[in-house]
Amino acid sequence: MDTHGIRADQEAEREATHSRALEEYGLLESEAEPELDRIEGLAAQALQAPIAFISLLGRDRHSLKARQNAQPYSVPDDLSLYLDILASEDPLVVPDLLGDPRLNRSPPAQEDPGVRFYAGTALRSRAGQLIGALHVMDVKPRTALSGADIGRLIDLAAVAMQVLEARRLKRRENAGDLAKGESERQFRILVEGISDYALYMLDPRGLVTSWNAGAEKIKGYSAEEIIGQHYSIFHTRADRDAGAPEKALRIAAEAGRFETEALRERKDGSQFWANVIVDAIRTEAGELLGYAKITRDISERRKRDEELRRLALTDTLTGVENRYSILQQIDAAVSSGPAAVLAIELDDFSKVNDFLGYEAGDRLLTDVARRMQEVVGHSGRIARVGGDEFVALLPGIADARTAVGIADSLIDALRSPFVVDDRTVSTPASVGAAVAPWHGRTASELISSSNLALHHSKSRRGGVHGLP
Repeated sequence: MDTHGIRADQEAEREATHSRALEEYGLLESEAEPELDRIEGLAAQALQAPIAFISLLGRDRHSLKARQNAQPYSVPDDLSLYLDILASEDPLVVPDLLGDPRLNRSPPAQEDPGVRFYAGTALRSRAGQLIGALHVMDVKPRTALSGADIGRLIDLAAVAMQVLEARRLKRRENAGDLAKGESERQFRILVEGISDYALYMLDPRGLVTSWNAGAEKIKGYSAEEIIGQHYSIFHTRADRDAGAPEKALRIAAEAGRFETEALRERKDGSQFWANVIVDAIRTEAGELLGYAKITRDISERRKRDEELRRLALTDTLTGVENRYSILQQIDAAVSSGPAAVLAIELDDFSKVNDFLGYEAGDRLLTDVARRMQEVVGHSGRIARVGGDEFVALLPGIADARTAVGIADSLIDALRSPFVVDDRTVSTPASVGAAVAPWHGRTASELISSSNLALHHSKSRRGGVHGLP
């Protein structure tokens, strides 16, 4: 049996099938695909990565068709990560390319040696033919993607293929292979199958004309309930009163595209954060046919971002602000008016740790921070800046006497006993006070001045000292 000849025939048939697919999608002669920019932008956003791009596979080369912070490139077939994507039906994820042999084969890694993380998934036709791939990269190594992130990557690859499928169907209709209007009908069937993105069309007035499964999942309305309704029904009352729906369509009509992140409302009245893209659809003559909308629920991402922001600005032990946060707060306060800063240090706090243990000491620090926040009230800020060191910001305080009075109240509050592990503990403290603008005009200057006053206070064995 001529196995070599059989393999050659199989390879020739594979090449012929692939070439027919590329020709059918119009990829052999096409240039950059601006329609795909939307998808790679969503991929960068969804995976919080600085680099995302879609590349389409030619007969022997890979050419970039859309990009997000990536440079166009074209390289021989055996020099790219496609080899690994081809080997698996699942997305390829490389948490750290450093030291990985694929680094030397990846075009973006060659052009930017700072690339460390890679994730990619294939773009395949309905017949399973490889068309290209969606790539996401980061300049720092990352852990393996979560199941949800991998799902988003797969969904976005499906959306990208629908953009290409729409063109394939239109090409067939133009060639007379499909009845007029059949391409839109088949494409509507494809779009309706996407479940993680709300994809729908509006007429020029903003009335909903199509509705996919993702839109029903995200917004709660069935197609029967929403088609023919004005899309402003998804906006909050405040946005409707401000004319936001009309403004979005006006911008999309004038600029071609509108994009925002904003609150939207579901059928049941609940609200969610959404990334919204509105693209104007026009005829070749420029007549406005309507708008294409993509909406993605980003509530979890916003929640995660807010939590990360909170952690970055919070002392993890006590829950009050940390040094970085209080410096920002002080600078903001003194830029708009007078303010006082108190440097607070607990006296002999190490003895608490020695006698009760560090866990008890940590619980006491948490109680101390809470009690100080009660003294300064909602307008004041408390931050833990060291083991037993705190800073208080008092916006609007213009004279040292008032600042010293509040510092005395803090000391009195801390003298009142705390109960830790059924033991009564007192925490005497020393405080130094400084007032802007007389003792400083920036956060660093005021912190230095209050620390100087604190040093004088400690040299006098506690109490409060304010600079003259």
